[in-house]
Amino acid sequence: MFYERKNLISQCFSRLILLSVLLLFWHPAVAVGRKQKVWFFKGNSIPAPPKQHSKWDVPECALPKSVIDAVKVLYKLGFADPRGCEYREITVPMGSDAWGGFFLRKTHGWVLPEVKGNSQRFAVLWNGLVYPVIAVGNKASFRDDVQHLVDHNIQFKEISTKHLKISDDSRLKRPQIFSNGFFPYQWYGCLSNSALLLRLGEGELAEKVYQTGIAVIPAYDKKPLPDKFKFDYKWSLFSRALAAAMYGDDKLSLCYAEQFAPLIKGDKSKFALTAGKLLSDQRRRVQERLHPLPAPCNKIESLIRDLENVNKRQWGQPGGVILGNDKRVKALIAIGDPAVEPLLDCLENDRRLTRSVSFGRDFFQERTVITVADAAYVALSGILKQSFFSVGCTSDNLSRRDSDYHKRLAQQIRKHYNRYKNMSIVDKWYNILKNDDESAPAQLQAAAGICRKSNVKVIPNSGAFSSYSIDKPGTGKIGMKGEVLRAKKNPSVSDLLNLRAVEYLPKGRLNTWSFENAYKMALLSAEWDLPNSLPALLKVSDAIYLGLSRYSRSRNSHWTELLVPLTVQRVKAGDKAALYRYCQIVLAHPGTVLGEHSRGDWEKYLKPLYVFPEENVSVATAETIFNTHGNTWNKYFGEFKDAQKTISYYRRFNPDEKDIFAEFMRLVPYRKHVLAGLSNKTEIIEWKTRITPYGLGCGYEFMDKSQSGNWSEDIKDVKSDPRFPGNNTTQILRVCDAYAKALSSIKGAGYPVFRRYWNVADRDKVINKIRNILSKRIQSKAKHK
Repeated sequence: MFYERKNLISQCFSRLILLSVLLLFWHPAVAVGRKQKVWFFKGNSIPAPPKQHSKWDVPECALPKSVIDAVKVLYKLGFADPRGCEYREITVPMGSDAWGGFFLRKTHGWVLPEVKGNSQRFAVLWNGLVYPVIAVGNKASFRDDVQHLVDHNIQFKEISTKHLKISDDSRLKRPQIFSNGFFPYQWYGCLSNSALLLRLGEGELAEKVYQTGIAVIPAYDKKPLPDKFKFDYKWSLFSRALAAAMYGDDKLSLCYAEQFAPLIKGDKSKFALTAGKLLSDQRRRVQERLHPLPAPCNKIESLIRDLENVNKRQWGQPGGVILGNDKRVKALIAIGDPAVEPLLDCLENDRRLTRSVSFGRDFFQERTVITVADAAYVALSGILKQSFFSVGCTSDNLSRRDSDYHKRLAQQIRKHYNRYKNMSIVDKWYNILKNDDESAPAQLQAAAGICRKSNVKVIPNSGAFSSYSIDKPGTGKIGMKGEVLRAKKNPSVSDLLNLRAVEYLPKGRLNTWSFENAYKMALLSAEWDLPNSLPALLKVSDAIYLGLSRYSRSRNSHWTELLVPLTVQRVKAGDKAALYRYCQIVLAHPGTVLGEHSRGDWEKYLKPLYVFPEENVSVATAETIFNTHGNTWNKYFGEFKDAQKTISYYRRFNPDEKDIFAEFMRLVPYRKHVLAGLSNKTEIIEWKTRITPYGLGCGYEFMDKSQSGNWSEDIKDVKSDPRFPGNNTTQILRVCDAYAKALSSIKGAGYPVFRRYWNVADRDKVINKIRNILSKRIQSKAKHK
């Protein structure tokens, strides 16, 4: 998108930032195998097992009737029958229906008998699907595999219910053949395993794997068991078809898609609609390979046709697929105006799919296959440097919209193009701001474009997340892209920004979301011309204060959050009264900052204090919050709960983002609080060292069981440190250790190196040194670096 969204989407993103970053360090190859050269299926169909339609009697067992009924339903749908097949070691092709990629997986399965004249072998896997087999190995024992799974489930249940402390070496690992790479959901794995064993006449084994399996699985949902089983089976087929399509094996993808085709007939659910689109597109792709289309007439047509092979992957969860990084989209953007009309036609009429997929979470049974029309839209927004589409949630994008929406969007883009096509980009931005009939989102984008740094490039996208790159880091002063507009008068850019900010203020009943446009425009005005933005900043702030005084305190956290950057800019513009007023609000409503509605992210509400740490009102307010006993704040800071945040929140992963802990250390009252904490030996967490290929990893849990998490340290530091206690060493971290580690991590602050894995005596020696340095700085009132 072309301007910063500070709405529901950005709020959700900021609150999930830690989870997102941790997930970014996770690579799908870790879960599904090592990436391999792609193997393509050469057959035309996947055969049914030899006894798929043979008579079968349910063996004697104590499984619930609902399970037996679900199994019967499943086999009627086409769930593979393992009878008449030999259980062997096999290698099968795999892919991820979320992250893409191609992988070879060694596993066990029932190999179908060899067919004369056909070298391609197939096997039934534990998920009830038939896979093409790349290699067949030695015989295996399904009974041994099932017993291994049962033993794992029993131990896992015992560890989780009794909170047993068992070393990693003593833990039984879940067998790879029952891994999540093959199952859409744990419940499905439990039931499909039982279904296969029942078909083999192994009633007792089926009962064991089911009973121990459901003991370690959370409740599923309230659907009848056959319906759950039926959906998961359809999802398994869809997942295989989608994964194959993502890595380009259209023939294999179509084979699985044809298997789920009768199962979605007449179904109007979102899943069925998505699966139906994939089926139709794979039929088209295979047909076009047999009967190629005429050659493209020109480069633009060639690039648009090739948009079906866009294969960019989602970068995280939550996250998005940045289509603007695709080479085809980039080439169309580089062509410029001549590509606009062909791209508009594509947006309106093209129903093809790309090989890219978006999703909310990879463990949810929901996928959106990105459309060619979506890629065309991104190319259009890149050419016009304007976004015309607003998302409703973090996983939303244009591909989730219907054809009627595409047509309306194309009309909107065509109107915009014809209106501004003869203008330079900066003149277009100015005129969008000036034209009263333009929408607030369009004017906000124009304002953001004018105020954007000249070395920043926006990568177009249709999802919830913007993407930026720095073209030239530069050493001198970097201006804004709209600098030439400073010569504009009557009205000036500053006049227009202030006018729109006040104009966007809500009329009638107020809520926090109704301030978003005015809030953003006022901040852009401050960015463009700080002294002249003060009237707009003041009016928007006053309106938010009015809302704070009128409406429910449950919303106070968001109202206050809006005031933070407005207050900072007002003080920078010379309005020191704004800081006093803001501090009054914070002190009057500690529940806003520390309460459940703020999600405990208290540090963002105190930003005006550490931005202006030497102002008297900042010092007095910080003293009340951090060091005064007998008030609401003391229940949090008096118990040093912020020390826990130095572990899990303060250490930011974004190198361009300031260290929040270092920012708070600019406040003398907070330094006093930390000095007291350096003497506090209360135990906070228990953790264990764990060497990984990437460094020293740590899984930790707070002593009160309220929270768990992880951190990592550079493996180079660990290897060169003679005081490292060794792998799998249990450690206890105290309040003083948390502060010492945070202080030693502040770049250029002059504190000695501190390692959390040292023994207590070594840690205490360094803590004493850190405490002495901090004490002297407090006494001298020296500025903290």
